[in-house]
Amino acid sequence: VSMRFVVSVGSLDEATNERGLSHFVEHMAFAGTRNYPKGELGRFFQKLGMDYGGDVTAFTYHDRTVYHLELPRNDVGLVDQSLEVFRDYADGILFEPSNVEVERQVILRERQVRDSPQSKLSELSLNLAMEGTLVPERSPIGTNEVILTADSDRLKAFYRKWYRPELMTLVVVGDVDITKLEEQIAAMFSSLESADGEAPQREIGSPVRRESVRTELLPMNGVDRFHVEALRCWDEGSYEDSWKTRERDYVRSFATELLNERVRQQVDGINNEFAYYRRYLGLPYVSFAVSVGGDEWYHAADWSDYLLRQGFKYGFQNEEIEKVRASWLRYNENQVKRYSALGPQEIIDGLVDSIETGKVYLGIKDLSAFHNKILKKINRRSVKSAFRDCWDFDAMTYLVAGNIEDGVDPNLVAASLHFVRLMDLPHYVPVVVEKFAVEKRETQGSVVDEEVIEGMENAFSIQFENNTRLTWMNTTLAPGAVEVLVRVGGGMLAYVGENPTTHELALNAMFRSGFGEHSMEELFSALRAKVDNFGFSASEFDAFEFACTGDEAGVELFLQVVAGYLAEPRISEEAFEITQNKYRQSRVLELDGVNE
Repeated sequence: VSMRFVVSVGSLDEATNERGLSHFVEHMAFAGTRNYPKGELGRFFQKLGMDYGGDVTAFTYHDRTVYHLELPRNDVGLVDQSLEVFRDYADGILFEPSNVEVERQVILRERQVRDSPQSKLSELSLNLAMEGTLVPERSPIGTNEVILTADSDRLKAFYRKWYRPELMTLVVVGDVDITKLEEQIAAMFSSLESADGEAPQREIGSPVRRESVRTELLPMNGVDRFHVEALRCWDEGSYEDSWKTRERDYVRSFATELLNERVRQQVDGINNEFAYYRRYLGLPYVSFAVSVGGDEWYHAADWSDYLLRQGFKYGFQNEEIEKVRASWLRYNENQVKRYSALGPQEIIDGLVDSIETGKVYLGIKDLSAFHNKILKKINRRSVKSAFRDCWDFDAMTYLVAGNIEDGVDPNLVAASLHFVRLMDLPHYVPVVVEKFAVEKRETQGSVVDEEVIEGMENAFSIQFENNTRLTWMNTTLAPGAVEVLVRVGGGMLAYVGENPTTHELALNAMFRSGFGEHSMEELFSALRAKVDNFGFSASEFDAFEFACTGDEAGVELFLQVVAGYLAEPRISEEAFEITQNKYRQSRVLELDGVNE
């Protein structure tokens, strides 16, 4: 059983002298309540086999505060106790001064962790796009001044003002007796009293309407590569959820995915998403970001702008549309196949988002059927129109972050863009990627051992003469899907040298190099077309991992790729240099980045 207690209050509802109080209140919910004094709540959850941060957690956003519970079983008594915890969150949080001081230090530490260059970059990106709204002034973490001065009385006042029944939603997904659950909820929450007066209406404002390109620079000392991002947010008037609006958003996402495909063909990298379209607080929002090396970083903005203008002026070709259409149709088909096996945790957060954004909730079957109708009628004209709605290149903001020299004028980017735009703009010429095929090996391995795994239904294991072991299980948990995990070698623990990063650096450089005569772009393009998702990782300590989810045909291709990497590995100088630079960048950008 998955449970969410949602309160429709976030940082956007705070006054100037309250910035950070909604997040502070969320912390206090775990520091002691009416029925669960400090320490008791943790012990209660531990008895149930739950952990803070995994099964028990909470988040404060711009527009909501969400408390999570993942119950290990649908026991009536357990559900009842969980409802009691949520009821305590509703009107029973204790704001004892000593606990306030403890949580103050926790929040200050959390704020310090968020003060990494990568966090600053993400926040600046959102703030630039949302300039003109209240978002740039209302980070959920709050301001130091408010965090340092907030006392028990201020927190209680904010709590009483916003934690009111009309702003609360209880969401439960799982194999529960609905009649019994309704009785439990009524017994637990019917005595909850309304607050005095009405809650203030939220006003977030409108994004600034731009008539020309704007550029911003964010210096980051020690970063070898540059983050170049084109972004835009705009106001289309009040948002209404309708079939028409849903179709418009879906086609915009499709058009943005076409841009992604063009970038994937031209950029050396493993990144699957460079651009995206979404709505944030009801406002349409687009972003297109690339990572580049070299001193002439501003040319990355020229190149990004070049691709945007090509899509804007000429649209996309039928072969590009058909490729993405087929991929999205396959995704929808697989979603429907797996619908019956979804766990409550995979459903509930979409339901919460639907409630908080005022959007009608569509189950996966209905949503996939609707999307399929749109996909079947998408054409060059509709895609071009949707792309122009989003990527108005004259109204974009360009953000560049990296090791930028002191005194560099942000207008350098704008001047370079202006010069490039004076040149002729040719049609896009697709990059031709040869169809990928790996010859099947002539000899098959001999099986030396075969066994049924005890205690697990339909689970088997066989061992080949080269000591490779294959274990598989037939299950109804993911209809139509095959999940594969290949674990190879001794992982990070097997390295005996002085620099433990060597293992991870080498493996990722190998992935980027491809194998045999096949480039990484060729391999990854073939996999994206055939499987739902895949990943290669050196992050586990005891093995290197190759993972994949797809149908049987896609999994066969994936295993051919894995076998190719194992049989014909190589590391090119170019791939090694790119990987090394990315690791340097990761270490600088993240406080918990690469250690060596």
